[in-house]
Amino acid sequence: MGALLLFTCLLASIIAKGYSLKCVECMNQDGESCTGPLVTCPVGDYVCSSTYTLTTMQGAGISKQFIRQCELRLSCGKAGSITMPGGRIKSNSACCSTDACDTGPISFPADKTDKNGQVCESCLSIGSETCSSVSPMECAGEETSCITQITSITGPVSTKMAIRGCSTKEICDVGRLDTDQDGMKMKITVTCSKAIGLQQSLFVLVLSGLVLLNLLS
Repeated sequence: MGALLLFTCLLASIIAKGYSLKCVECMNQDGESCTGPLVTCPVGDYVCSSTYTLTTMQGAGISKQFIRQCELRLSCGKAGSITMPGGRIKSNSACCSTDACDTGPISFPADKTDKNGQVCESCLSIGSETCSSVSPMECAGEETSCITQITSITGPVSTKMAIRGCSTKEICDVGRLDTDQDGMKMKITVTCSKAIGLQQSLFVLVLSGLVLLNLLS
């Protein structure tokens, strides 16, 4: 009875002070795993996450990125994808909730390529945080939202990128993501809107063409 009371008091003390999880923090720009030091997460509902991202660009092949870090439980364990002009990004994450835990290898759900009848404006701009619409893009699979994603990277390698295209809801739910590892800071800002139907998109294109024709005549 005394031991149970002591354990209960100790547990209450830990909760009162706020327990902080410890997670491995690392980044690998060309692989499917990484190792690094243990860091203490902020007090709150955090987990240890592993995020694997594959980026496919025409003429540049496939690039890989693997990140382990502290992450809010609410945003962990989600898979999603973005399709943009000449490329596609897909990401998946897994999480665990004990000190220094490892989620193990991460795989991706099978790609769904059937057109879903939704259309988004699309563009890609490297070296800038803005880009203008190039042309409508037909969405496929579960990518039913229109996304604008702004990425800023500073450190040993610094760059900016803006993309617009089709996205899954899971990517849209991210909203904002900040990472700072090995002197490299990455800030991603995501905004999304509902995609429009293909027939509505074609009507808008025809209407805008008629307006332009009237202006030129």
